[in-house]
Amino acid sequence: MTLIGVFGPLADEEARAVSRRLKDRGAEVWAVDLADFPSALRVTFGDDGLRIDGRPAADLDAVYLRKGGLARPPRLDPLDPTQEDEPSWRAAHAPTAVALRRARRDLALRQAALQWIARRCPVINTPLANNLHRTKSAMLARLLGAGLAVPTFLVGTDRADLDGFSAALDDAHHGAVSKPLAGLFKTVSLDDPRALAHPWGRRPALYQRYIPGDTHRCY
Repeated sequence: MTLIGVFGPLADEEARAVSRRLKDRGAEVWAVDLADFPSALRVTFGDDGLRIDGRPAADLDAVYLRKGGLARPPRLDPLDPTQEDEPSWRAAHAPTAVALRRARRDLALRQAALQWIARRCPVINTPLANNLHRTKSAMLARLLGAGLAVPTFLVGTDRADLDGFSAALDDAHHGAVSKPLAGLFKTVSLDDPRALAHPWGRRPALYQRYIPGDTHRCY
C-alpha cells in the first residue's frame, strides 16, 4: 500500500480533505502535525535517516505539506516597550528573545527534515512553494509570469499611489479591495475599519480590483 504523509495542522479542513481523498483512493495516510514539535512530536535525525514518532520517514512514498508548522509559542507575560531603562527593558524582554531563538532552532530542524524527505520522495507544496503562495505579492507575480489573468493590483507603502489606484478603479470598474499580504486576515472593502486603520509606516498594503461574485475554495 502506498504511504502518503499529510503534514498538518491536522484540524485544517484542507489537510483533512486531502487525507479523505487519499484514503478513498486506497492509500495509507500518515498524518503529522509539525507544530507539535518539539513538545509532543518525537523526531530523530542523523546519519541513519529520519524517524518521526519512532517510524522511519524513509517509508514515505510522497508527502503533501499543508504548512511547515510554527511551534506553539510559550505563554509570555505582557511586556512594556516604553521602559527607558535599557537593562530593565532587556531583562523584561529576555523571555521573548529566548522564545524567538528557540522557534528559529526548531524551524531549522523541521526544514532540514523536510529537505531530507524531499530528496527521497515527491513533496507536494514544498516549504518554498508554501511560503510563496502564502505571500500574495509573490503569488500574483508568479501567476502573471505564467501568463494567467490576474485582476489588476498594486502593493506598496506610498498611500497616495494606492489611493490614486483605488480612485481610478472606482471610476472604471467596481472599485478596489484591501487584501492581506499573508496570513489569515480577510479581504475587506476600503471603507472597512481594518483597511482604514492600516499601519502605513509599518507594512505595505495590497489593493486589488474588486471582482463581484462568489468565492470558492478547491481542495
